[in-house]
Amino acid sequence: MRILCLSNAAGKLLQSLQFSFAAVTLAELEAKLASDTEPAIVVGELFQIDNRLADLLERGSGGRVPVGIVPYHPQHEDSFARLLAPSAGVPEVASTVGLYSSRGLDFDYREPSVPFAGTIVKLRRRSEAEGTITSRDDAALQISRHDFTSLAVVTEGRQSYCLVGMGCLHPTISAPELGRLSPRDVRARHWLLQSCHSPFMWPELGSYLTLPLSIALTSRAETVICSTHVQTYIPNLLNLYLDLTSDGMPMGDIVRALNNHAATEGVDYRPFMLLGNPESRALVADRATPRKSAGSSPDPKAKEVSQLLRRFVANVGFVSNAANFGFQKNNEPHSQFRRDMAWLARADIRSLSRAGRSESDIEGLIDGIRPPNERISLKQATLRLSEAWEEAGGFYAVGEQLDEMYGPEGAQQLDTCCQVCGERLIERRLSYLGQNISVEYSERRQVICPRCLVVEHVSPMHRQATNVVAVRSGQEFVTRVSYTNITSQPQWVYSFAFLSDPNNVSRSTAERAYKRLLERTVCRRAQQAPRSIGPGGKFDFEFRTGPVPEDFWYLLLEVNLMVDFCWNWFSFTFREKRIEDWLRSERYSSTLPRIKAGILST
Repeated sequence: MRILCLSNAAGKLLQSLQFSFAAVTLAELEAKLASDTEPAIVVGELFQIDNRLADLLERGSGGRVPVGIVPYHPQHEDSFARLLAPSAGVPEVASTVGLYSSRGLDFDYREPSVPFAGTIVKLRRRSEAEGTITSRDDAALQISRHDFTSLAVVTEGRQSYCLVGMGCLHPTISAPELGRLSPRDVRARHWLLQSCHSPFMWPELGSYLTLPLSIALTSRAETVICSTHVQTYIPNLLNLYLDLTSDGMPMGDIVRALNNHAATEGVDYRPFMLLGNPESRALVADRATPRKSAGSSPDPKAKEVSQLLRRFVANVGFVSNAANFGFQKNNEPHSQFRRDMAWLARADIRSLSRAGRSESDIEGLIDGIRPPNERISLKQATLRLSEAWEEAGGFYAVGEQLDEMYGPEGAQQLDTCCQVCGERLIERRLSYLGQNISVEYSERRQVICPRCLVVEHVSPMHRQATNVVAVRSGQEFVTRVSYTNITSQPQWVYSFAFLSDPNNVSRSTAERAYKRLLERTVCRRAQQAPRSIGPGGKFDFEFRTGPVPEDFWYLLLEVNLMVDFCWNWFSFTFREKRIEDWLRSERYSSTLPRIKAGILST
């Protein structure tokens, strides 16, 4: 073990303790580290431990040489020998490991595939709000009851403390009855502390002792792996740390593995450093084969789940926004859908993607991460949308409002013809005018028939995977929709259909007549229960109108296909040569718009 000393005062203490060392300057340190592959300890005074030193260690070691820093302070010389000496480690079966995450262990930790032979203490935040009575099982109270072989904490805080449960870890203040703990109150030999609290004592902030330095200098800690800067979420950190310590890996190699993991995941650069001897071990490996942690290599499944969730959440948010489709405040089905799915927008997608990595279908994924207090399942919430669309009045209410969110990108006549009347179709391409929209809603394809008006309003990426057929047999219309998942991820698919505009009556101008006419139809609406389909899977839906009343000359069939909550719409028109009788009837005149009797202005 090489010891490189940056401080004259620390050098004198090393001599008195009979340690061999080489005195170096900061300018020489990088070259000294790079000159040998033997693990190294860098000894420095507190003011010398800063971001510049962390960069020098990273460059000098080349990511290959295990390096630890031992801080020196004249008031804490008793910690010096403790941090310099290598820890031999204890057998796994005799160990006690503490785990804590401010996000919750349900999201940040999963049970290892090879059972841990020792004791794992899961520290949790047990109260929901500040000011409530804290449970005795809260992490702030539970953490001081154990003698930890190692303690891994993922948390956040302020410059002078880190949150733990309903309390905090503070460099100096000790009030355990209030959940305010100093390092002296926590008995742990080896620490992993991921937080926004670096060990560096910034000169402009004075001479306060940072939390990582306080743990190293004032507690029983033999090693401390700590954050070097404010950090983003690093997936699988707790599991990786547990697996590496269980394999008997030295702490210098563990901190390198954690930094490599963060780089491989693409989330951070050199986020950790080690205070203590890099050859120290928390545990002694007592298994023939090492644990293989999912965090030791990129987790493509978790990334896929994260992408899926982000897209899914964006689509749910788009549908939930009443302004996008013109849903009125009194549209109770839509309001209920918003309430049922509101939790999803507040979820931490990065954490949820780890929790849901094992799910191969959307329903299992979303319902599996739904908070316990949210009792409405994904399927129950989805089924409300058919009522919301019908309540709004169908396409000529919601579709026209949706068009306000898009700008034209071009139009052309197609070679294909309308299935109902045979006219050549016209395609309009639309592009979303706003920002931060999901890819499914970024573009729309509107298909117009000169006779039947709008016959499609769809997402182009879903239309290419959809086959729609309409067949008329006498007085009955049959429509069939077949959707194939051509992506590499599972999709949540739902289809519903309903009848509208009987005899071309508008719901907005003659609602009573509109409803009375529709009541005479045999099958007014139908739906296919939503379900998850995997790549290559198919979703089929059929809607039969039954015999259309003989005095109907016009009826609109609206077929809606939801793919991951992206709305796709198709329409088919039933027409008969009966309009003259309808125009002569008293029922027709009652459906026409009219002004109310009253004062007329001139």
